[in-house]
Amino acid sequence: MDSVIKSRNHSDKKLVDYVQVVNAATAFLTRKRNRLATEKWFGRWKVRQMELRKRKFAMHIAVRHHRKTMTQKAILGWHSEAGVTWRKATENRIRMEAEKHMQTMSAEYESRIAQLSKKLNKTQMQLHLSIEKQHIQQEDMKRSFLRGVCALNMETMGIFRQDEMHCSESVQKQLNYPITNMTVECNQSSKPTVRFISDTAAVPDIACETLAKETTDCISSRTRGLVTRHYN
Repeated sequence: MDSVIKSRNHSDKKLVDYVQVVNAATAFLTRKRNRLATEKWFGRWKVRQMELRKRKFAMHIAVRHHRKTMTQKAILGWHSEAGVTWRKATENRIRMEAEKHMQTMSAEYESRIAQLSKKLNKTQMQLHLSIEKQHIQQEDMKRSFLRGVCALNMETMGIFRQDEMHCSESVQKQLNYPITNMTVECNQSSKPTVRFISDTAAVPDIACETLAKETTDCISSRTRGLVTRHYN
């Protein structure tokens, strides 16, 4: 009996130990299962969140791309439709303003050119008048110079005639010989000389030489004084 009881107690104890081991294993397995389940759920949640973020980012990129393409299309349409008319309008306006400025500038330049042409014509007329006056003055000076030269020649001729008359009278008085003709020759380089020409006979050489010398000195002194008085 005692052995049976001991074996029974020993078997009960083994059964209790086996149950404890089974309970511990089941508890460990349940904890591990719960942990794996939580990890699996967290992984799925994380993947879902990442997918949501990707979708949000993709939607943001798509919206930006759509807006960009729409703005580009709008700008191209404006340039193709409204931009051409605006550009034409601005070009026409700028062209009109430029034409107005060109007209005003051309009018100013034409007025300046007209004024300068008037001044040029006036100066040319004054120049022609001054040239004509200068020619007239030169002609007057030439005429006055010629008149002075003629007067000087007339005066010298009168002096020569007086000298001829005086010389002829002195020769007739000294020699009591008639002299029909007497000429006075003037050279450019020497003093004026007197030459007596007789129709009948020759005058003695000594008397003619003395008379010619006196007459030449007299004429040269008188003409020198006359020219000096004229130019002074």
